[in-house]
Amino acid sequence: MWIFSLLWPFGTFIASIRNYKYRNFVIASLGIAIMYALCMQVTATDTFNADITRNLRNAADSQYKTWGYIFLEKDFLTSIIGKLACYVSDDLRFLGVIFEILNTWMFLKCIQIIENKINSYGLSMSPLWITVLVLAFSFWEINSLRFALATTFYVWCALEYFMNGNNHFKYYSILSPFIHFGYFIVVPSLLIYDWLKDRTKLVWIIFAVSFFLTTPAVSLYINNLSQEYMSESVAKNVDGYASERGLEGMAERYAEGARTGNLNRAISRSMVDIRNYTVMACVGLLSLLCYRSKNKNEEMVRIMNYLLLFYSFSNVANSNSQGVRFYATAALLAVCFFIVFIAKSQMVNVLSIAQKRLCIIGCIIVSIATLMNLYIGRDAANLGSVMFNNIIFRAISIII
Repeated sequence: MWIFSLLWPFGTFIASIRNYKYRNFVIASLGIAIMYALCMQVTATDTFNADITRNLRNAADSQYKTWGYIFLEKDFLTSIIGKLACYVSDDLRFLGVIFEILNTWMFLKCIQIIENKINSYGLSMSPLWITVLVLAFSFWEINSLRFALATTFYVWCALEYFMNGNNHFKYYSILSPFIHFGYFIVVPSLLIYDWLKDRTKLVWIIFAVSFFLTTPAVSLYINNLSQEYMSESVAKNVDGYASERGLEGMAERYAEGARTGNLNRAISRSMVDIRNYTVMACVGLLSLLCYRSKNKNEEMVRIMNYLLLFYSFSNVANSNSQGVRFYATAALLAVCFFIVFIAKSQMVNVLSIAQKRLCIIGCIIVSIATLMNLYIGRDAANLGSVMFNNIIFRAISIII
């Protein structure tokens, strides 16, 4: 499998899904992740300046910072990794490979947790389920480097907590904001879950109220709190997004993108919104159906309560334009749980027909959104090279 993955990573990856075995899937996933990193465009041009270029440059610049200065940064974990990697090389593409491998490793831990849970029901992971999970995670996409790493890490912690009953990971999730500072808004959803897991009506009230907290006024209030109680570096970063000036700047930035973007951009943006709000609706309806079911499944009710709590904090985060990204995390978490519910329902009657359809709809919408993004080609990589190239030739061509 190692040899095949080196010769043709993409083909090996597809084969590992079709004939799924965890060990082979691990090798193939690492192969395609490295191939993707080698094909990323890491040099900014007049027509291309993706976030990944800036993120990798910041990681490379960590080599010039003292350890004391790094630990004073608001989200220092990527700087730590960057500084350690730079002891070997500060080449941006090399750093991209390191971060791709790290994100893929956490993704594989998530897959292993889900597979073990499905195996506990006497079933095996099907090619369809693994395909949906691959598309939901999009583990190769690290354009928004810090947010991508923080998302995979947070999901890993949540799955360890809910599916393996490992309580320590609930507290490990607190490290997420140190990867991407924005996660400080949604981390509380997992920390307060134990108190609210059986208080469904209260969770519904919190969820309903959260829609009234998506206004710019909330963003300005968060900014005022950061200015008063947080460090200067943190307050400055929050101000760039949550202040009146920051909100106006982000609004103009997106307006400019809408004016200059083509039809593909408009379709892609619309599909993101469809994914966000359709999956949210599926979670809300599932929560209602689970709560009113005669044979109430306590596990499902509690997990739906957690997802609604996460959506509630995501709504608050959405008072700032960048907060909408947490809806994607919520959709990813939902798909992970949906697949486990669907698998369990094949052995035990835990889903009604309506509940199963809602789970399936959520999985389909998330998968379509990812496929559309791949087709439109918003990722900072040459997808043709990813599919038809190999690691050895690509690495040699870069060195030469």
